[in-house]
Amino acid sequence: VLNEAGRTQAARGALEKALHLNPQSGIAHCNLAAVLMDQEPDEAEQHARRAVELLPHSFEAWVTLGKILQPQSKVGEARAAFGRASGLTAMPGLRILHALMLPTIMGTLAEVEATRVQFEQALDALIAAQIKLADPIKALCNTNFLLAYHGHNDRAIQQRIASFYLQACPTLGYVAAHCSAPRT
Repeated sequence: VLNEAGRTQAARGALEKALHLNPQSGIAHCNLAAVLMDQEPDEAEQHARRAVELLPHSFEAWVTLGKILQPQSKVGEARAAFGRASGLTAMPGLRILHALMLPTIMGTLAEVEATRVQFEQALDALIAAQIKLADPIKALCNTNFLLAYHGHNDRAIQQRIASFYLQACPTLGYVAAHCSAPRT
């Protein structure tokens, strides 16, 4: 609650105290990893790894580990963590997160091309699966922002991604009445 209220230091202090009282608390390790994710990624990773060790059947612990690993360009490990989380719960957002993950930093041109092929194949599989989302923001879905760094014309793939999300969550296509009838 403290972390969500923007009181990161207070959250960190409370979780460190909890771990001092019970170093085997997987939940405290997982929550501390989430608090440290942006400021201290190495320390966050240590706590997330300890959380999945203590709570191997917790999809939240695996998601936290994946969210820490992905920005560090540990894509294979992050994909494995999200895959493990997907196997523990039926949340469709996790399947999307797992399938549409992109490395933060790309390597060679060949790696960019291979990544794009894999991304498009995963997108095709998601479209074919007819996944449904009630609320994409709460569903842990990732953005496709990193495609912009590949140096390609992304219009067609962005349109396919938008079509997928409209198929998965038709309410995203809502248009307010005042927008559909322009003023003269």
